[in-house]
Amino acid sequence: MQENFDKRSKKAAALLVNGLGDKQLKVVQKNSKSLGEIWDKLGNRYASKTRSNKLSFITEAFDKVKASKESMMDHIDELETIFNKLENVGQPLHELIQVAILLSSIREDKAYES
Repeated sequence: MQENFDKRSKKAAALLVNGLGDKQLKVVQKNSKSLGEIWDKLGNRYASKTRSNKLSFITEAFDKVKASKESMMDHIDELETIFNKLENVGQPLHELIQVAILLSSIREDKAYES
């Protein structure tokens, strides 16, 4: 089982590295052996953790409204992506806040009214 995991991890790392441009490749080229190391180096280098970036993600979360033809699953997936972005920049939202954002985002959808 571990052998299968290692094989798949090496394949994923190769796919990731093959998709990088020259500048990004230089960042991960030295001493990066595992997929996790590559991912961490790219995140540390390119993930912006500025206040304006955090504020942008928070605003995106609070402004998100479910479209009438959008499935609930797709809507939740989009919100989870935003919540993950916030966590990745060091600004995780408490679970109750996430639930409040979800509930307020479906306020216009008549299918979910009681």
